[in-house]
Amino acid sequence: MSGYSDDFIDARLRKAKEKYSPLGKVITPRDAVPDRSTPYNMALGKCVEMIMTCQMAVFLNGWEYSHGCRIEDFTCSTFNISKIQDNKF
Repeated sequence: MSGYSDDFIDARLRKAKEKYSPLGKVITPRDAVPDRSTPYNMALGKCVEMIMTCQMAVFLNGWEYSHGCRIEDFTCSTFNISKIQDNKF
């Protein structure tokens, strides 16, 4: 979600977490990489590691424009992790 303010990202992730928490434990990229000074390649690696422990991944509107999200989507496809594309966010 690069290119957006931290406040915008945090609010969006908080809303998504609220929406999907009835399905089970929700982990966001901020949970995987709380230190925002983490270099991009290391942060992406942590996010991919996190996704590989999940049963499902939710991709919010606009994910296809994010290099990192496309890698995460590829990871889900490769490891048969269920995906939801939520275009209402």
